[in-house]
Amino acid sequence: EKIKKQLTKAGVNLEEYGGETPVVPVSAKNNTGVDKLLEMILLLAELSKVGEGMSSILQAVIIESTISKNRGTVATGIVRMGTLKVRDDVTCEDQTFRVRALFDWQGKNISLAPPGFPVEILGWKHLPSVGSIVHTKQETPAYPPQTHIQVAKKQSIQALPTGNEPTSERIKLIIKGDTAGTLEAILGGLSRDDIEIILNGVGNITASEVLLAKTAKA
Repeated sequence: EKIKKQLTKAGVNLEEYGGETPVVPVSAKNNTGVDKLLEMILLLAELSKVGEGMSSILQAVIIESTISKNRGTVATGIVRMGTLKVRDDVTCEDQTFRVRALFDWQGKNISLAPPGFPVEILGWKHLPSVGSIVHTKQETPAYPPQTHIQVAKKQSIQALPTGNEPTSERIKLIIKGDTAGTLEAILGGLSRDDIEIILNGVGNITASEVLLAKTAKA
């Protein structure tokens, strides 16, 4: 009941208070409410006619991307419109490629992904940015793609100078993340005046980067 009141204050019009948003209490600990939640999702999907846009223009948004040792560049996307199929020629940002393989959320190989479906996409030429839009080669997206997610800069708290502090040197860093989302979070947390990031990217650390760190004293 406390959460319901908080939702109401936040502007969410709950169904039991005369609004349109249903509330389904669930508990993983007690294993209750999940069946009702699934029923409600199916009901709302039917009322919203989810799936009827399978023949429309393809549009999928990238929510994560990484470099796999065995599979190469992999991006996770959610299909918003249309149907994404293996061997489709698609465009995302500045790259056009043919979809080599698709995997569902359980890692199973699938041939197509309908609207509302999360899917791992293989076939990229290079790593796509989080928030970018995938669409068919012949079509343009319905709205301009977001090329990157804005990361809020963290304001560092600086102590007042006492006059006898040594001159601080900038810390040089080479940052590698396992995924694009992880990398953005790290870079956002390192937005400080005393830190200089000379190189960043996604994937494993390479020998050339170790040599670069040695040369640049990073």
